Amino acid sequence: MPNEPLNRIQGALSRHAPPLNSKTSILVDISRIKTQISKLRREISFLMIDLGKIAYDSWESGEASPERLEIICLSIKEKNESVKSLNSEIAALELKEASFSSQGSQADSAPSAAIPAFKESPGSSNQAKKG
Repeated sequence: MPNEPLNRIQGALSRHAPPLNSKTSILVDISRIKTQISKLRREISFLMIDLGKIAYDSWESGEASPERLEIICLSIKEKNESVKSLNSEIAALELKEASFSSQGSQADSAPSAAIPAFKESPGSSNQAKKG
């Protein structure tokens, strides 16, 4: 049967493709979340700078502005909570990714999941025929 090796290869690839797609999707999600965390941390840094400027200006002028300080502090707290939540999402996705990895290593060791070696038949040379 001339298509048997090709069918075996296609079968092996189709068994491995869904876990690879899922794993890739998880890695993309982790990357996206890490980007969000970086953005939040930059925003927190800017808020800290603003907080310091307001505190210093208040001290220098002798007038207190606790309302402005509280607004910034609440914003910093909210962003820190978002970072914690996103880190939890990453941890969950990494666990999911690890389960795909362990499933993949189990499937790789199974004899039925092995991709068959391609052997060229004696009469099917890829060389150009001399005329």
